[in-house]
Amino acid sequence: MRFTRLVPILAISGAVILTGCNHEMPLSPLAASRDSGGGGNHPGDSTFTSIPLDGEPYGVAVSASGQVFVARVLADLVSPMRLGDGAFAAGINVETGTSTVVCDTLDETFMGSVHVAFNPAGTRAYVTDQFGNAVSVLDPAAHTLLATIPLGDGGFNLGVSPNGARVYATTAGGHVRVISTATNSVVDSMVVGSAPNGVAFSPDGGTVYVSSRDAGTVTAFRTSDDGFITSYTVGGRPQRIAVSPDGAILYAANEDQGLDVVTLSNGTVTTVSGLTTGYGLGITPDGAQLWVTSPGEGRVYMVDRQTLAVTTVQLAGGVVPRNVAFNAAGTTGVVTDGAGNVLFLNQQGTVQQTLPLGGEPYGVAISSGGEVLVARVLADSVSPMQLGDASFGAGISVEPSAPTITCDTVMQAMGPVHVALNPAGSRAYVTDQFGNAVSVIDAANRTLIATIRLGDGGFNLGVSPDGQRVYATTAGGRVYVIATSSNTVVDSLTVGSAPNGVAFSPGGRTVYISSRDAGTVTAFNTSTLQQVAVYLVGGAPQRLAVSPSGSTLYAANEVHGLDVVNLSTGTVTEAAGLSTGYGLGQTPDGTQLWVTSPLEGVIYIVDPTTNSVTRTLNLGTEIVPRNVAFSADGKTAVVTNGAGSVLFFK
Repeated sequence: MRFTRLVPILAISGAVILTGCNHEMPLSPLAASRDSGGGGNHPGDSTFTSIPLDGEPYGVAVSASGQVFVARVLADLVSPMRLGDGAFAAGINVETGTSTVVCDTLDETFMGSVHVAFNPAGTRAYVTDQFGNAVSVLDPAAHTLLATIPLGDGGFNLGVSPNGARVYATTAGGHVRVISTATNSVVDSMVVGSAPNGVAFSPDGGTVYVSSRDAGTVTAFRTSDDGFITSYTVGGRPQRIAVSPDGAILYAANEDQGLDVVTLSNGTVTTVSGLTTGYGLGITPDGAQLWVTSPGEGRVYMVDRQTLAVTTVQLAGGVVPRNVAFNAAGTTGVVTDGAGNVLFLNQQGTVQQTLPLGGEPYGVAISSGGEVLVARVLADSVSPMQLGDASFGAGISVEPSAPTITCDTVMQAMGPVHVALNPAGSRAYVTDQFGNAVSVIDAANRTLIATIRLGDGGFNLGVSPDGQRVYATTAGGRVYVIATSSNTVVDSLTVGSAPNGVAFSPGGRTVYISSRDAGTVTAFNTSTLQQVAVYLVGGAPQRLAVSPSGSTLYAANEVHGLDVVNLSTGTVTEAAGLSTGYGLGQTPDGTQLWVTSPLEGVIYIVDPTTNSVTRTLNLGTEIVPRNVAFSADGKTAVVTNGAGSVLFFK
């Protein structure tokens, strides 16, 4: 089994950021066409109503009585309506009513350090803390924490300007916080698309470039006044970025396209051939080589910058290469391995040294003096060493001295992502990714009645068939068990990071939870909360469903499409006819599976008796289908569209 790996990305990969979040959109004309094959107890494949809904509609649930709830990530609202209505009612606000929300009130502070960068002099290091919603400032010489700067949202990546005066820190929701290094305070903020995971500067420091994985863009800002310059659409899912020494070309590692090459003068985008995918990216100090990591393949691609010729370095089995940094001479590349190591490679790509390092090594930086710092997500520390040392020194803790840290001091953002109703339809439970909480809503009165702290970003959740427990997953891999009678956390479980699917056996005796980053589905006994089994499906599993007989588990998978797991034997097969899978819904009678593909604008309808696609609903490139829920009679499917609407198939 592969090690648990954490990728600092939002739960809502491929999302479209919308502005003007806190108001209801007017109803637009309904799109409709004739039903071409639904009938019976299943929705049709083309007759649908599209109701506009801004603020990033994402999670969706439908009660037995036909009440629809949609979680809107960027609006801090859950929008209700009845099936058959022409519009959503006023949104239910999940904000707590206070100016701030508090992280990690259940136990210890959990910061989740992901990226690290030095200032040019090597006298300060800056660390983004994804779950602490902050930037930590370190003294690399004294190995001490100097300051904690709140970001108001999960810290993703960061870059220090060439003159050392500013730090540009990106956040999960798509903001770029500009930090003055003189005062260690946020002095400005810009907006890009969500999951901005790459930061780079022009050689003169006059321009900062920021990628958005979910928008498929790289946005340029002036550093003199943080003003917008332009945005380059590269498509796919761009991650780390770099700029050529002459400032003419920008390079973007891309999960879908490998490596994009952007001519900055005219915006032309080309793709380098020979790479399957790209994630981390480093450019050698002399600008001669680009190193692109591929975590899923265990590879580092070495690209000649002049000819764009590719040399593939296949690393040892089990290695998950993430990020890369070079020493000042360019003779050593340091690559973090999500499986628990740090690799040191020479210019030819030969591994010269491997040092074990637990706690999810992820971000890496090297000072001009050869000091190496590695951010360890699950250890809440940054590990230091000098190039050539035989081991890392004691980790520098990024936990602040106070027992708790405060989220969202720049702006309050709860970020409701998933919603589920209890069997009676009287209560709705909502995971708040940025608020690190579960919101409890009275479905009849449409009011917020409780906020349950999780101590980490809420991802998904499921309500047990008897309605007595809610299982809420969080970004770092914890699953919090909530008693619905008291609205309190009564226990917690641990799975791999980014657990984004929850499903139950028909009788509710077993709960299944997927981990996108570990490529697993873990089963727990709901009576004892003991782990029963772990199914290795590989790829990036997302939403789950269990067959009515309880014999088969289905997992939408971003890499495989749809995995089919025989629960008695553990055998895993892949359904035929799907390119990729994200959201997953099963009709109440269990005879159809609907699998969404956001990037393709497609919904696959799968027959579970043959495990093959029977129909493909091509919605168009302007539609970003996310999650799906069915009415109790199975005649209506409700699908959230990340581009700003909710689709109803009847």
